[in-house]
Amino acid sequence: MKKPTLMLVVTGILALTACGQTGTSTNPPITNTTGTLTLTNPNGYSYVVRNGSGQVQNGTTLTPGSYTIEFSRAGFVTQTLPFTITAGQATSLNAPTLQAVTTSGGAFYVRTVNGAPQLTAIPVGTNGQVDQSRFRFFAWLQDVPNTGINLATPGAAAPTTAEQTETAPSRTQNLAAGMVMFSPDGTNYFPVVGADVRWNIVDRTGGTIFTAADDGNNAPGYSGGANGGNVALPLSIGAAGLQADTTTNRATGTNARFPVASGDFPLFNLTGVGSPDTDGFSWVTLFSPNANATAQVVAVASVGGTEIGKAVLNKTFAPSANLTITKTFDNGSAGLNQTRTATITITNTGQGPATGVQLQDRLDVTGTNAANYSIGTLPTGATAAQDNDGFNATFDLAAGASRTFTVPVSATSVGVYCDVATLVSYTNGAFGTVTPAANNTSRACLTVTAPSLTITKQFLDANGNVLGNSATVTANAAQRVRLTVTNNGNAPATNVTVAENLTRVNGTTSTGNNTAYSATLPTGATANDNDGFTATIANLAVGASQNFDFAVQANADGVYCDTGSFSGATGTTSQGISQEICLTVVTPSLSVTKVNTAGNQTTANNGTVTLNPGDTYTSTVTVRNTGGAAATGVNVQDLLARLGANGAFVNFGSGSYTLTGTTTPGTSTFNGGTNTASINGPVTIPAGGTLTFTLNSTIPAGAGAGQYCNVATVTSTNVVNINGNPVTTCVNVRAFSAAQTTLIDANDPVRAGGSTVYTATISNEQLSNENLRLSPIVFNFGTPQAGGANLFTVAAGATQVYLDPNPTRGANGAITSAPTAGQLLTAGTDYTVTAGVGGSQTVTLANTRTLAPGAALFIVTTVNVPSTITATTSTNSTFTGTATGVTSNLVITTSASEPTTVTP
Repeated sequence: MKKPTLMLVVTGILALTACGQTGTSTNPPITNTTGTLTLTNPNGYSYVVRNGSGQVQNGTTLTPGSYTIEFSRAGFVTQTLPFTITAGQATSLNAPTLQAVTTSGGAFYVRTVNGAPQLTAIPVGTNGQVDQSRFRFFAWLQDVPNTGINLATPGAAAPTTAEQTETAPSRTQNLAAGMVMFSPDGTNYFPVVGADVRWNIVDRTGGTIFTAADDGNNAPGYSGGANGGNVALPLSIGAAGLQADTTTNRATGTNARFPVASGDFPLFNLTGVGSPDTDGFSWVTLFSPNANATAQVVAVASVGGTEIGKAVLNKTFAPSANLTITKTFDNGSAGLNQTRTATITITNTGQGPATGVQLQDRLDVTGTNAANYSIGTLPTGATAAQDNDGFNATFDLAAGASRTFTVPVSATSVGVYCDVATLVSYTNGAFGTVTPAANNTSRACLTVTAPSLTITKQFLDANGNVLGNSATVTANAAQRVRLTVTNNGNAPATNVTVAENLTRVNGTTSTGNNTAYSATLPTGATANDNDGFTATIANLAVGASQNFDFAVQANADGVYCDTGSFSGATGTTSQGISQEICLTVVTPSLSVTKVNTAGNQTTANNGTVTLNPGDTYTSTVTVRNTGGAAATGVNVQDLLARLGANGAFVNFGSGSYTLTGTTTPGTSTFNGGTNTASINGPVTIPAGGTLTFTLNSTIPAGAGAGQYCNVATVTSTNVVNINGNPVTTCVNVRAFSAAQTTLIDANDPVRAGGSTVYTATISNEQLSNENLRLSPIVFNFGTPQAGGANLFTVAAGATQVYLDPNPTRGANGAITSAPTAGQLLTAGTDYTVTAGVGGSQTVTLANTRTLAPGAALFIVTTVNVPSTITATTSTNSTFTGTATGVTSNLVITTSASEPTTVTP
């Protein structure tokens, strides 16, 4: 039963949706642009404040204007009070004492408060009755669009007469709808849950009754009352099906479903309401077992025992035709121009006749495909349409009768041809002209098949990769060709003849064999008189291909075009039955030259470029195509120069290349493993074109003297003999050495009677490419700048000599490491020291001690300053010597000096 369940749901919703604030509010600071509301609310009612536009306001600080405040509590009648806010003033308001709700049969109206549905009990006056003027009750049979009732806002307008009058097909279950609305403010209407609606059939023919109702079909006298007695429930159908009592629904309640739409008695629902789960909604169904029937229904709605509205509905049942249509082909597949038969059947399964039935049969494609399709002899009573691709027919069909049309059809091209038979309209007795919206078409398709052959012809490379329909080779070079015949149709092809012929040479039509041209024969082929062959394909299945591979060549330059074709295929729809491809025979000719350039020196001028270690030079390789065809796959590699077979290579700097007609140089690659530089290719050099490859190289520091030769090699995919290839050029690296010297004192100034340490450094420059042999080195310590004998003295054994093969150098090349980082040489074996007169000495290195490029020799000497010096004296200490190149015997003078001041 619905009513007890409804009361439980309502109680829960009221408790959950009560909103607003409780308690007594406090006054915030008053400003000149707002006022405040002071509320006394001793009972703790929920309340909501709205402005003049009905918008909910938060807080008690408000802008000036008119407001309302609504007090509520579950189980009490909601009350609304108006008030006004004045800028800079406080408005005091006392909450009223709400009256307890006296419910009227469990009726509530549903509205949305703060985004949530809220059920509010229908208020009852002091006389115990509701205010009838606040209600609206609508009952209707069909929702006619744009007239009468508006289901989006059901309280807006009442149903029209047309919406309360309806004719339905015989033996269908027909829905009648009711809706109860309530207005708490006289303006806005809300659905009412729990209102009672009594439905009575007051006049009828043909035995019309109620067969289903919103709240079940229980008979009056249901035994289950609170005191154990019979209870006459309003949720029932009684009086032999002539009366039904229902209660308006809650959308979230447990509502009875609409009747099942069975095949024998389908549901006929034009009310516009698709679900019983609709607030304020109630329904019943009308049914008659007879083909013709009428009924007049009076619906009366009441709340709390008080009638709030009534409506009169007029229902008619009449026999209705029900047409179905089918279309089939006797065979869904056909060949070209092969006839098939289409059968169209229309059946009336309804209880009434259909008159003036309009049948339309159409091919549902247009354009070229449609032009290839046609129907044969028209059915009796039909007229041709759609350029003989369809027909029209008009006829009557009694209840239970059928009509069949047969049509022969055929097509002249392959494809899928689909016919659509359509019931356009018919007259359905009392229901007037009917335009079926569903199940009014039937579509059947005919598939026409035929072989469809295409031929392709392509050149292939040696690996079988496709090159396209043109290829270029040199004279007497064989070129692979593949001719392919493919069946792209949807039927097999038989007895296809394939022919291959030389058709043009240098643009001129060729007939007969050409002495410069020849072709090999593929398997199963026979040679013909046009430098080609013929072959037969016995059967080519759908989607299958057959290849004919052969090779062609010519011994003279020119353009040779041959054509592959096929013929004799039965029933084919083929297009493009031949294809011509052309072979170009040309002979490129390449030559290569190379020059080395450094500054003003070039191999073209004196045949030799002479360089020092660290110098840069440029090698230019020029490849010219003096032939009449492009040279393809051209690559250039330059093996970097080195001294002899086992010497060090020169250093690669950069490389680039240009090709005739290009504006942007190409880049090169360098392979350090093979010490080769190459263009980033390969490239094609057109006839008369030139490839220029420029390579910049540097002689390494310390590279040995002698001749360095690099070799350039040119390769091409279509040129074998290249004039001048490979080409070698050389540069001469001269012997080169340079020495760096310094002399540094440890103390300056130095006191009389003291001592200081001098460090002499002689290094072979890193760019040198030979060792230095140092001849005797003569030192003079403490020579007065004013003239005279040396003032300082050298004690015996006061000199140490160090040799460092790889000293540390600064950014400018100056040596920064200490002498002791090197090897301490042995006096008497590696060098000798000979004392001279008055502060002089000579250091002589053994011939086995030479100075390699980058190495340094350190001579460290401690000297004594006599105590007899009584005045500040300026002195110079020096050394001089020679260094001789081991390879070149070139002599370099080495010297350095260091001033030292002596103080008393």
